[in-house]
Amino acid sequence: MDEIGDMPLYMQAKLLRVLQEKTIEPIGADFSKKINVRVIAATNQDLAEKITNKEFRADLFYRLNILSIELPVLQQNTADISELLEHYLQHFADKFQQKMPTLSTDAYQALINYSYPGNVRELANLCEALVGLCENNRITLADLPARITADTNVSSSDLSTQTKQSEKEIIRQTLKECDGNKTRCAKVLKIQRSTLYNKIRKYGL
Repeated sequence: MDEIGDMPLYMQAKLLRVLQEKTIEPIGADFSKKINVRVIAATNQDLAEKITNKEFRADLFYRLNILSIELPVLQQNTADISELLEHYLQHFADKFQQKMPTLSTDAYQALINYSYPGNVRELANLCEALVGLCENNRITLADLPARITADTNVSSSDLSTQTKQSEKEIIRQTLKECDGNKTRCAKVLKIQRSTLYNKIRKYGL
């Protein structure tokens, strides 16, 4: 049950009765039926505050809140962004029956640094648009919406300026963009080639 916090009070009472009695009455029937279900409910609202404001039933909250899992938003868990980008780009490439596009280093950096106020849904929708609209099977900074590039002032090629993503991901992406050419990769990253080799060994790249 998604967005359980938006459920009207009268529906909350019905759900509570189902959870307590483990019975339902099928539509149009004049009998009750026993059920054996597990309920997973999700919300992005503060249910404790809604209970205080009498907008959510306390008894339903305690009935549902047997095992609670808090999922941080992407802005608080930026380590997931890289994997989600790769997943959704591949997903929509398969859907559109085309090869998965590559990301330029600056486009990748902008996507990693973006706050995603719409959370994973926004990231997924963005990937769908990028896969569908990019040219030459490559996504560049120019392909990104203005809301993402508006505050992108840092060159993603300079490792010393990166604070919002790991060295490993920067090096991996740049190596991919440079077709595995380590000399060119080191030049793009503005580090010594020996330093790059050390980091490649360190991160198992």
